[in-house]
Amino acid sequence: NSPFDGRAEVAATTGLLDAPGGVYVLDSAGQLRWPFGVEASVLDTALGDVDADGQLELVIGEWGSFGDTIYLLGGDGSMWWKHQTDGSVEVVTIGDLDGDGRRKVIAGADDLYVLGSDGHLLWRYPTRGYVVDVAVGDLDDDDLRGVVAATAYPDSCISAFTAYGSLSWRHQMEASPTIVVTEDTDGDGGDEVLAGSLDGTVCLLDGEGRLLWQHRGEDPVSGLGLADVNADGVKEVAVAMGDHLSGGGVLVLDVGNGA
Repeated sequence: NSPFDGRAEVAATTGLLDAPGGVYVLDSAGQLRWPFGVEASVLDTALGDVDADGQLELVIGEWGSFGDTIYLLGGDGSMWWKHQTDGSVEVVTIGDLDGDGRRKVIAGADDLYVLGSDGHLLWRYPTRGYVVDVAVGDLDDDDLRGVVAATAYPDSCISAFTAYGSLSWRHQMEASPTIVVTEDTDGDGGDEVLAGSLDGTVCLLDGEGRLLWQHRGEDPVSGLGLADVNADGVKEVAVAMGDHLSGGGVLVLDVGNGA
């Protein structure tokens, strides 16, 4: 029951639909350090120093008919705070949006939620579709970081928000998006937005939401990342395709044009 100590640890989430779930934290030898149980499934976690005290904390989100809560846990498994949402929590992440040194907790559920390090609600944006993924990035090279959210049917789109919750832009998708990633793909100091969707589409948007390129695959996009795959000094877009209902595979695309 000691705090996270910088050595390798594993946080495993559990739960199925409305069955009770939780998170189990294991040490590098596979021994249980501590469990934390909740009333429903846990789909996502985020690890980081939320309150700038030099220690790592763990954010978890509860998903299911009886679960709609965001939790912040200390490194010893104690609950620091919880925040009720109005829908099951699909995704959580952590990021310092306004440069004050304290990371905010960002969560996607029925709406987009941003919480302070003490758990109070900073802002909430009423999305018209369920939030399935979120990312944090500096879209306009102004030293403030915004939030990008992917929302599913009936409003399949990618939306960008300022650090303080104002909508910056929306990009409509033909099918429900599955993942969104922010990264500076062209070296201009501002992040671009990569997104993937259920119909196999991968697209790159600039910091103002304009479509730079689009590639249509055959299976749902389940993962996106940037890496120098062929060791030529330039990063490519690596795309994981497929889900439990379809085939799968990996695509590698040119970051400049999507080919």
